[in-house]
Amino acid sequence: MSVSLRKKHKNPKGGLSAKGRAAYNAATGSKLKPGVKKKESEMSAGEMKRKGSFLRRHYGRKDPHPLKKDNGEPTRYALQATAWGESAPSNVAAVRRLANKGTRLLERAKKMNQKQAYDMETAKRDAAAGMGHMAGSMVASPLAIVPVAGQLAQMGAGGAGGAYADRAMGNQEGTDVNAKEIAARAAGSFVGAIPGAMVGAVPGALAGGALGAMAGRPGLGAGIGAGLGAFPGAILGSGRGSNMAADYVNAPAPKKEKKEASVQLLAHVKTAQYVGSQY
Repeated sequence: MSVSLRKKHKNPKGGLSAKGRAAYNAATGSKLKPGVKKKESEMSAGEMKRKGSFLRRHYGRKDPHPLKKDNGEPTRYALQATAWGESAPSNVAAVRRLANKGTRLLERAKKMNQKQAYDMETAKRDAAAGMGHMAGSMVASPLAIVPVAGQLAQMGAGGAGGAYADRAMGNQEGTDVNAKEIAARAAGSFVGAIPGAMVGAVPGALAGGALGAMAGRPGLGAGIGAGLGAFPGAILGSGRGSNMAADYVNAPAPKKEKKEASVQLLAHVKTAQYVGSQY
């Protein structure tokens, strides 16, 4: 759809003015926004994607539009780069650099989105493992009255509960859980729960203390807040410790892999030698 824009709709320094964007959006139903001029280190993934898409689309064409007018001034095509915080290109090499920068921004935005998705999945996995460990420990809690053996059984039940809850999230293939993994998860959960509880308790105590101060009981508020904050912190810390321990014990040993590869290579060499001797 062709939109007729007047001089007042164009920014003399490049791109559209606020009135120009408003007029274009009203005529087309689009949602044009100002160009992103932030430093790359300050951009979000969405802002990187917007700027990267513009630079690659606008300056990535095979035959760029003219960059200078007859009087030597930059054309509107060149000036549009300034609306996105870039210098107006004066030659084809500068145009190519802008297009390459757009490609790099798009790739970085994609990696940032992937990392955010991974972090979200990791948090879900840790929460599931932590809850599973707590559930397993609670089920086996009556055994805790038996010295040593009861405590070990409770830890083992917690480790198994964490493992099955983790797999229920769909983050790991298979359902087989070996004794080594259960033991590792039990120890990892215990170790991870302590710093997790401390991390959760601090902001909880601060928030609770502030609310308690309004009622004249800052100490009570801080105590309640610390307890409320420590509980989810312990669960997440327990889950993170459980999963890190499981990932560690389940990771293939490099030396073992190297030895197996050497054995397979030697077998292939001997087979080749035998086949060669028959001709």
